Amino acid sequence: MTAERDGTLSVVDDSNALVALEVGDGRGVGEIVGTNSGDLEIDFTSDEGGQGVNDNAKYQVGAMNDDAQGDGLPSDFESIYDDDTAGYPAAGDGRPYVAGDGIDQSAFVVRNQTDSTIDLEIGYVLDDDSETQSDAGATLYLQGAASDINDSSSDDSPSKVDSATATSAIDLADPTVKQTQPLEALSFNDGNPGDSGSGSPGQGESIPSGEAVYVSLQVDTTDKDTTGEQILDGSLVINANAAAEQGVE
Repeated sequence: MTAERDGTLSVVDDSNALVALEVGDGRGVGEIVGTNSGDLEIDFTSDEGGQGVNDNAKYQVGAMNDDAQGDGLPSDFESIYDDDTAGYPAAGDGRPYVAGDGIDQSAFVVRNQTDSTIDLEIGYVLDDDSETQSDAGATLYLQGAASDINDSSSDDSPSKVDSATATSAIDLADPTVKQTQPLEALSFNDGNPGDSGSGSPGQGESIPSGEAVYVSLQVDTTDKDTTGEQILDGSLVINANAAAEQGVE
């Protein structure tokens, strides 16, 4: 027997993919975040000769709420673009995404364009050449806010977006952890622990079809010695479904 059946398989730009990656709409994002041949790209250089971020400084792209810290973040973490920012404050409470008003204040967006609810993990991995910079005193903070989550502990859906905001600290001074461990990467997972503190799975933070996670970032070089050039090039890593690990609330 021979038989022919139709199949649809296309390789498309990031913005049109099943798990889409899009440039966010936060202030100044277009100077840092863009696309290169259809692929999302984060680039801290400029055409005018700028080659990276300053020593002993903080660079932030997109709004971040420093009251929405996840476990493991330092107590003195401070957003430099939120609702308290003088002159040009962020809208709402300064999150990457303002619930209710649908305001995008993020650096980039990870959108579920599949027909199913999916788990997502968003991390950053240094390039092999960058892993030699083990003394680099830099921390990358990622904060993600979901437009909606699938709360498996409740019959009422959608759940409050506030419960789907997470912040992670990725220590670029320790490349051995690969920066994708659940304690470091952003995790929106159906098996994430609940807010009760018991550590038992059940609350659920997976992303329904058509919804998105809006992500802002901050590079902090104030904690350790960053004298001289530190090459911290790497890759933004997005894992979905089975590849996405549970996080820690």
